[in-house]
Amino acid sequence: MLWSDIRHAVRLMRRTPSFTAVALTSLALGIGANVAVFSLLNAVVLRELPVPHPEQLVSLATIRPNAPNGSEGGFSFPAFEEIARRQQVFTSLIGYWGDGIFNVEANGAFR
Repeated sequence: MLWSDIRHAVRLMRRTPSFTAVALTSLALGIGANVAVFSLLNAVVLRELPVPHPEQLVSLATIRPNAPNGSEGGFSFPAFEEIARRQQVFTSLIGYWGDGIFNVEANGAFR
């Protein structure tokens, strides 16, 4: 039964090559888009961070009570330095602005 269905499908695809090309192109683009989205999600969301204990990471921010929805804001660099100097809870701190990381200390060396 399966082979007769496959032969019938191949005969129909030979009769309408333009429809077959459009259908195969659509399938290829759809599969390619799904693979790209999954690869991105896998790299960004699903995989754990390359740190020893990712569940122990925290994010510090200031809360602006007068802003709409009590939005969060960052620290100035002098405030960050003061927090880093006085804190006794965290193993280490990292500061960032937007998408860039400015100061990273790994194994006692800045990179």
